[in-house]
Amino acid sequence: MIRIFIHFILLFIMIHLGFCTSETVKNDSYRNKILIHVSCDDFDDSFEYPIYPSEKKDLLAVLADLSIKENPSIRFISTNQTEEIMEINGRRTSWKEGWNIYVNGERISPKELKRGIRIGEKDKIKINLENVERVFGKPTKHE
Repeated sequence: MIRIFIHFILLFIMIHLGFCTSETVKNDSYRNKILIHVSCDDFDDSFEYPIYPSEKKDLLAVLADLSIKENPSIRFISTNQTEEIMEINGRRTSWKEGWNIYVNGERISPKELKRGIRIGEKDKIKINLENVERVFGKPTKHE
């Protein structure tokens, strides 16, 4: 009876150590990171998103995942055709300012963001609060 008890304890310890080491290996495989730089008047900060080597992720999915973790806190405006950032860390868009996303220096439109932009560890992502001009409705011709 004591032998069975000792074998049971040894088996339990070996299984427990096996899970601990597999967890460590799992976390070590995320050595690469996507760096996202966010700046406005109130703050200027960078955030990291872990990624497997040579993996590409959808930019909107990465931003949404960071938002779920509240690091940074991001709120979106979504329509059938567009996806825009409404707020980051409490700083909201307004009639004069809006959040613009840049991937490798190229501005990403709300339509492109909705369609999907694949990003990897080598891409440079910047999100800036900038002056914008908002126009609602279509311009009309005056005759």
